[in-house]
Amino acid sequence: MKKNIPLNELPLDELKKKKNMMIGAIIGLGCLMLITISVLIYLAIAGKKNNLIITAITCALTFLPVAIHLQQLNAEISKRNSN
Repeated sequence: MKKNIPLNELPLDELKKKKNMMIGAIIGLGCLMLITISVLIYLAIAGKKNNLIITAITCALTFLPVAIHLQQLNAEISKRNSN
C-alpha cells in the first residue's frame, strides 16, 4: 500500500503534477455529475418524486473533499513560489 506523503515533503514538480491530475479529474467528474444531476431533476419533475431533487442537490457535496485538497495544493504551490 502506498504511504501518503505530506504535501510539504513533496517536490514542487510533483505538486504541480498532482494539481493538474486533480483538475482533470474535477472537470471529467464534474461533467458526469452535471449530466447525472440534470437527469435526476428531470426524473423528479416528470415523475413527481421530490426526493430525487434532494438526492441531486446532495450529489454536489461529493466534490467538497476534492475541492479542499485542491485548495491545499494551490496554497502549498504558492507558498513555495513566494520563497
